[in-house]
Amino acid sequence: MLQSLHSGDQEFLSSLLRSGPSGISDLCSRLNVTATAVRQRLQRLQALGLVERVTVRADRGRPHHVYDVSAAGRGQLSQSYADLATLLWDELQNIEEEPVRTRVLGRIRQAMVDQLGRRVTAEAPAERMRELATALAERGHQVEAESSRGAVWELPVLREHACPYHEIASRDSSICELEQAVFAEVIGSPLELTHCCQRGDRVCEFEPSAAGRESGATALQ
Repeated sequence: MLQSLHSGDQEFLSSLLRSGPSGISDLCSRLNVTATAVRQRLQRLQALGLVERVTVRADRGRPHHVYDVSAAGRGQLSQSYADLATLLWDELQNIEEEPVRTRVLGRIRQAMVDQLGRRVTAEAPAERMRELATALAERGHQVEAESSRGAVWELPVLREHACPYHEIASRDSSICELEQAVFAEVIGSPLELTHCCQRGDRVCEFEPSAAGRESGATALQ
């Protein structure tokens, strides 16, 4: 069941997810708030099961604690009509006639492409990737587009900090393949899913494939 969070708690949780495990001093600096305010918010989110405290044992010195978003917290941030989406996906997979199932899945894919494509209008694939990230963020996705390895000619990496289809992906990785295909079609360049929450990674990352890097270089020539 989703918790109803204050907007400040939601923003704090989102910031922690993006930054990764953080100590109180790091959170104070990043958010420009007092240690007391950070501790109060952490205690509240811990009580809700959305944040967990992790002990870090270094080679030297005393162990220290950092805070991270829990699995429940990731679900909180990624949840968007998840119960309905899961039910619909299960019914789709239960269609016995393969041609029918394939046709319906194709329509879903095209609908997703059309919906996102309306906000992605740039010509260069790199700009299309950034516009895609903006369109996804407006729909509540925890996502960003970041330049890959600092090379000007490369497409950005599209990074999702929370899987938008967490419940589905935990049982059926084909939803990840669908998302990858939709993103690639929207930006007009092949993508690889190099990191995936479903495989145990902290984030999902969509990077340009070799063909995508070549098209990015061509677009800048």
